[in-house]
Amino acid sequence: MKKIFTIFILLALMGMNEIHAQKHGHNWCGTTYEDETKILERLVRNRAKYANQTLTRMPTMWTPIKFHIINKNDGTGGVSPIKIYEMMCTVNEEYADQDIQFFIKGDFNYINSTSSYNNPGNGHFSLSLQMDDNAINIFLSKGIEGVSSGAGTLGYYLPFYDFLVVREDQISGALSDASTMVHELGHYFTLAHPFRGWPGDGYDEVMYGNPAPNEDSQGGPTELMDGSNCMQAADMICDTPPNYNFGFGWNGCEYDGSVMDPNGTPVDPDEANHMDYFIGCSTDFTDDQKVAIAQDLASRPNIHTSEDFDVTPLADVEMIAPIDEVVLPVYNSVNFEWTEVPGATSYVLEIDEFASFVLNPKVYFSTTNSLVLENLEANEKYYWRVKAIKDGYFCSATADDSSTGQFRTGSEVGGTAVNEISEVVGYSIAPNPLSSNQSLNISLETTKSFDAKINLYNLSGQKMMEVDYTFNLGNTNYELPVTGLAEGLYILSIESESGVLNEKIVVTK
Repeated sequence: MKKIFTIFILLALMGMNEIHAQKHGHNWCGTTYEDETKILERLVRNRAKYANQTLTRMPTMWTPIKFHIINKNDGTGGVSPIKIYEMMCTVNEEYADQDIQFFIKGDFNYINSTSSYNNPGNGHFSLSLQMDDNAINIFLSKGIEGVSSGAGTLGYYLPFYDFLVVREDQISGALSDASTMVHELGHYFTLAHPFRGWPGDGYDEVMYGNPAPNEDSQGGPTELMDGSNCMQAADMICDTPPNYNFGFGWNGCEYDGSVMDPNGTPVDPDEANHMDYFIGCSTDFTDDQKVAIAQDLASRPNIHTSEDFDVTPLADVEMIAPIDEVVLPVYNSVNFEWTEVPGATSYVLEIDEFASFVLNPKVYFSTTNSLVLENLEANEKYYWRVKAIKDGYFCSATADDSSTGQFRTGSEVGGTAVNEISEVVGYSIAPNPLSSNQSLNISLETTKSFDAKINLYNLSGQKMMEVDYTFNLGNTNYELPVTGLAEGLYILSIESESGVLNEKIVVTK
């Protein structure tokens, strides 16, 4: 009976948390006053724990993040992994002076739920079941509180579940967008808003007066400019000056309002603080905020590792084919090739029918610098881009190495390494790879003789060779010279009246 009662209480608390989540104000950050109260309880515990200790830490605290990409029910709509990689470079830059760097743990976790895609608050408990206990969990959705884009809540931290939710339109390499992630990670590490206690829509002099009252809108002490109550008021951080949410709606990064604290001293907020609401102005954390972050990270041994990562920037990827609006002969066997990047452990390729990659991007990973896709539509224009990554690190030498290639598929049917000729019961094509001074041996075992065309295409769809040949009953060998071919990837196509047999061929120097 006691166990049943305990479960009932737990479910009731979860239900209360879900209801609470639905009431996030349509503000820049949906981390509520009640959430921040829980955050500051942990801040106080950390201060007590480390009050007489000198923190010992590794030169760089590598911290894992598990990204959960929320899609619609049909698996479409989720944010681009390339945007996540680019954003994480910017986030790491903002935390670098604290010797904190984040890495992406394992594969992206894809969740197909239209309800959560539009508003994760519809199912926080079900999302929590997907969490990785040894990483910072971040769920990326299209909308929050039913708001798809343009306004409203951009992200929040839920201390009850200990995970972050960030809207996918805030995911890019630009600091103006990545600042949302920087801000929400600050909440994760026990930082509250410097204006905690004041309403989300800014300070109203008509309502609250000037000077400000002794108590904030939540009944807590109003923070004073002389710092005398900084450990009890607002964010409980002493080097973040008083701020009664002047940033919300403020135009620019220089506050010159006339609001005074309860003692009559003009309030001078820190417009550049990452935890404030001066949108587009955030550039730093204060020293005391950094101490709080370090203490919280030290108190979470499960989310940092002694492993070190190579942070040498990767060279840019150069796309080889298909590019330059080439029209390919086939649509169900398209070969993508790009330059090999030294140090890269894998590549992420993204393809869409729009250059903005927002309609229905398809994402693929490859450990080599080529990939064959067999699920494209006939006679369709496509755009693609590719990014090199390596374990734990994903920054390139330049800000953006994902230039776009464009091509159009054809109407013919092709295939790779698939026997579609009914007369062929066995074959071998060797050597593969081969050098340009060798000949390619094509050996077919057939049930009857047939006439065929042997064609060789490059990845742009250009026919490099064409040979008419008759394969006899039984075993037949044909030597195809490749003299003069440039190094690269090609498609050998044997075409007959009854079908096509395609094979990918690699020519080396």
